[in-house]
Amino acid sequence: MSSLLHTAVCQSWLLLLGHFYAILSVCCLFVFLAQQNLARMWRPFITSCGLIAKTRLLRGLPIVGPHHLQFKSASAEDFQHVPFVSRSHDKLASHLADDSNMCDFNYGTFEVQMFEALRDGQDSVSLCHLLREIKNSGLRRDDPRLAESMAKIENLTTDVPETGDICLSLADLKNIIKDNIVMMRKVLFRDFVIQQFTEFCGVVDEIYWACRANAGGQVSAYVPQLSRQSKDMWGVALCTIDGQRHAIGDVGIPFTIHAGGRPINYALAVNELGEDLVHQYVGQEPSDETIAGLVHLDGNGKPQNPLINAGALIIASLLHPAHNIDERFETVTAQYRKLCGGGPVSFSNSAFLAERDVADHNYALGYFLRHHKCFPAGVDLHETMDLYLQLCSVEITADSGAVIAAALANGGFCPITGQQVCDCEVYVLLCSSPRCFLMYS
Repeated sequence: MSSLLHTAVCQSWLLLLGHFYAILSVCCLFVFLAQQNLARMWRPFITSCGLIAKTRLLRGLPIVGPHHLQFKSASAEDFQHVPFVSRSHDKLASHLADDSNMCDFNYGTFEVQMFEALRDGQDSVSLCHLLREIKNSGLRRDDPRLAESMAKIENLTTDVPETGDICLSLADLKNIIKDNIVMMRKVLFRDFVIQQFTEFCGVVDEIYWACRANAGGQVSAYVPQLSRQSKDMWGVALCTIDGQRHAIGDVGIPFTIHAGGRPINYALAVNELGEDLVHQYVGQEPSDETIAGLVHLDGNGKPQNPLINAGALIIASLLHPAHNIDERFETVTAQYRKLCGGGPVSFSNSAFLAERDVADHNYALGYFLRHHKCFPAGVDLHETMDLYLQLCSVEITADSGAVIAAALANGGFCPITGQQVCDCEVYVLLCSSPRCFLMYS
């Protein structure tokens, strides 16, 4: 079991940016109250997982986007090296012709082969069987890449027979899958990052329940909105770079992102302005700043990195400075929504107002930075502070946060829509950044 657990956690880190712990704090395996400082609850999970979150997990990690549709099935050699290889679908796949040469792949032939594989000796295909194959592959019924097929299935299920199932003829199956046949082929061949996804999710659930029993820690209490939250809320959500998803626990309840949004804002700033310009104003070195203590500038008179308070203020000043503050905020949150494939992204005005009421330290920090000429010329400090606090008050869910992390890990391509939000260079920069960016003294 320990070997299986070790392998599962290693595979789960494929969803993160490897050694980039900032993204861990953001989304993938996003914890419901990440902003509430439940250090003791996190410690056993981080201890067990962090030891094996090695940089080598990123080697060979593909970027899956609209220009990288993959038709080729896993080879026999691949199966020898991937621990989570599906054996449950071997019987199903054995009915399908070998299309390892994607130039020989024929969609018309595949439709017939898929019908033969799914009917399992019967005269028709069970709709429940088809939906079960989709679920077991890691795709959800609301996946945008299956939208047309699912709409047709929804129409079929308006009049469900007493048996609770619907029998599909070959013509019915062809009609259902024809608009999304590429994804249906991936489902049948388990042509995803994690092939034996159901067993992988079982191990993740074991980790969830092991950590769920830890009731230690306290919620953050520096603003009322956080102090009123229950420390018993706990959830884990994951998304792979090709859109396999799993969630357990309190993953659908919105929470304010706070410092968890800093890596995303940094990525968006670099994407808009370029690495060279951004790092004219903020450094790239570990920080010796404490959470609420003294700030230190690097040897060039800049905040040490973009993920501490001082650096995050600089990043906020760089985000769409030519627009007014409401346009700047709407533009950034629109990019959040694109990263998570249209998932829940909202705003807590009460959290923003509460944050602004206790922002003395941040204002003092802002004046310190302005005194040392750290901001770009012409920056309005009060507008920058409002934007910074607004971005701290953005609400996401664990589920939508997991997709954001997968999009960043996937070179800026949202895994469930294929839309490119950030350039691939941002992904490389995030992966090469020191893991101690987010670590305070």
